Amino acid sequence: MTGMGSTWVIDAHAHVWDARALSYPWLGGVPALPSTASAARLLAETAARGYIFVEAGVEAGAEAAEVARVARSEWPGLLGIVAAVDLRAPGLDDTLESLRRTRLVVGVRHNLQSEPAGALAEPGIRRGLEAVAAHGLAFDACVRLSQLDELASLIAAVPSLDVVVDHLGNPDIDGGISSAAGRRWTELIHRLARYPSAHVKVSGLAAGATDETLRAHGPDFVRAAVDAFGATRCMIGSDWPVSTTLGAAASFTAWTALVRSVLSPDEWPRVAAGTAEDFYLAR
Repeated sequence: MTGMGSTWVIDAHAHVWDARALSYPWLGGVPALPSTASAARLLAETAARGYIFVEAGVEAGAEAAEVARVARSEWPGLLGIVAAVDLRAPGLDDTLESLRRTRLVVGVRHNLQSEPAGALAEPGIRRGLEAVAAHGLAFDACVRLSQLDELASLIAAVPSLDVVVDHLGNPDIDGGISSAAGRRWTELIHRLARYPSAHVKVSGLAAGATDETLRAHGPDFVRAAVDAFGATRCMIGSDWPVSTTLGAAASFTAWTALVRSVLSPDEWPRVAAGTAEDFYLAR
């Protein structure tokens, strides 16, 4: 348990990697992050009941190797894997079929935040997501605030796809919810919440905030997201080790405490574990 009363917690967004075994090109630009982030260290620092591994930006062509390494790792509590895919790849159907047969794979992610403006409207992206839905897998949507409008249109175009928006859609925590960016985020979060297939991860805010602004503004964004989506479509995640190292560097214990402080006793069990179980594991 996490020490948060009697409720067990599922960490719905955790990363592990080992740059000695596989290449993670993006790590070179973030020297504060370790070259090895092991499951053993994750367990020591987060102590959740269960975990969903989310692809960690492995080099192109090594996606299957990352899945294989995680699936066979000594990771007590690993409940599911969100694998990296290229939504535009010609062989996507074969890849998804293989993943669907792979133990623990429950979803996929093509990291959309690295795409240029307008890319989410491309037919190739839509067709890729239609294939993901047809194979019965969930999709993690990691986008920038500026992409939330495009994402909403994409979700509308593929209504059969179960989508979870990572990190509350990456709002501007430092600016606060009353800023122009905060008001825009609120508008778009409510637009996304109109689609029943859309969910949101209460995660990732620490990486884009200072200690002061996370404490001051973080609860407002969490509360607004839960009000928009309802607790049954919100799930908590650590974003370990990114959000526990960069920015405010909030430990998962501190993050769960912040989130729980703005939730009702009925909402907390759903955000802590129930939504992740329904979204990822009931497939």
